Amino acid sequence: MIVLVAGIDDSGRDEITEMVLQGYKTMMPANTLVKAADFIPDISSERDIGRLSRMRDNALVKLEKAVVSSLKKKSGNIILAAGLTRKTLHGYMPVMTDDIVDTIKPDLIILMEILPRRADAYMEHEHVDWGHQRFERQAAGLFSLRSGAPLRVVRVRSGRVRDALKETADALRAAME
Repeated sequence: MIVLVAGIDDSGRDEITEMVLQGYKTMMPANTLVKAADFIPDISSERDIGRLSRMRDNALVKLEKAVVSSLKKKSGNIILAAGLTRKTLHGYMPVMTDDIVDTIKPDLIILMEILPRRADAYMEHEHVDWGHQRFERQAAGLFSLRSGAPLRVVRVRSGRVRDALKETADALRAAME
């Protein structure tokens, strides 16, 4: 089974995924965590759009090889923690393409989203790019439609990380049964 855990970097996607996998080793053994950030370089300050696309495509080839090699090793479940989009000087750019979604074929997509404590409290998270989070949600929805994988949105509330951990673990456990 392949699970794609998506979300903008500020959502705590990688940290929450690691904590869930560490805390539930006995219930969910044989999991391999692949972090897309290890393969995708920082493209936020690149000015040349052609170079941006080439950098992304080269990184995706490496990421695809890592996931495929994990599958060949029969390592059980593969959890891919990845941002689907990146903010660049030119706006938002999809990092994951249709080709990689077709190759990986995730069985479940979990989207981590930041949610303030109160609906009117967006000032609590001044550093969060809400437009980027909306773009990430749209990409997750499109990938869910394309792959046929269900999309589960986990809202990470300020000061309530434990709830996000439980919700993520429940989604993983349900998918792996």
